[in-house]
Amino acid sequence: MDRAVRVTCLRGRTSDRTDGAGAGAEALARLLGGRVLGEAERGRPRNWDEDLRAARGVLETAAAEISAALDQGELPVLTASDCSICIATLPTAAARIPGLRILWIDAHGDFNTPVTTPSGFLGGMCLAAACGRWDAGWPETIDPASVHFLGVRELDPGEREDVARAGVREGVPAEGPV
Repeated sequence: MDRAVRVTCLRGRTSDRTDGAGAGAEALARLLGGRVLGEAERGRPRNWDEDLRAARGVLETAAAEISAALDQGELPVLTASDCSICIATLPTAAARIPGLRILWIDAHGDFNTPVTTPSGFLGGMCLAAACGRWDAGWPETIDPASVHFLGVRELDPGEREDVARAGVREGVPAEGPV
C-alpha cells in the first residue's frame, strides 16, 4: 500500500539551549520535500516550567499536524530541534492508532519528572510527561508499557527507578504498529 508522507519541521520555543539547534531538523524537512512551520528562536537555558509555558503553541501545532496527516491517510513525519514535542505528538497518535507501540531511539530516556530532574531541562522530562508520570498540562497521555527503549544508555538514578516502575520496555516491540 502506497501511503503519502507529510513531512513537517516545527520551529519555535520548546527547550532549545543552544542557538541553531533546529537547523538540522529544518534542513532534513526541506530535503524530504516538507514544510517548515514557525520561526526559530534563540537558544537559552531555562527551567522546565518556563519552557513548558513557552512551548504550548509548538505543542498544539505538533498535535494538529499529527491529526491532520492521519485524517488525510498520510504518514506524519515531524522534525524538531528536540524531543519535547513528544508531549503532544505521542498521545495524539496513540489516541488515533489502536495498539500503537512507541520505539524511543535516543541515548537518553527523557523520563525525568520535576521531582527527579537534576537539570530542570524540559527535554529530559518530555517522555515522562507524555506517559502521564507528571502533569505537563496536556489532556491526553500514553501507556508507558507501550514504550520500548532502543539505545537508551543515559538515565539519572531517580529516572531509572521511574522507568522500571512505569513498565517501559527495552528493545524492539515484537508486535503491534510502531
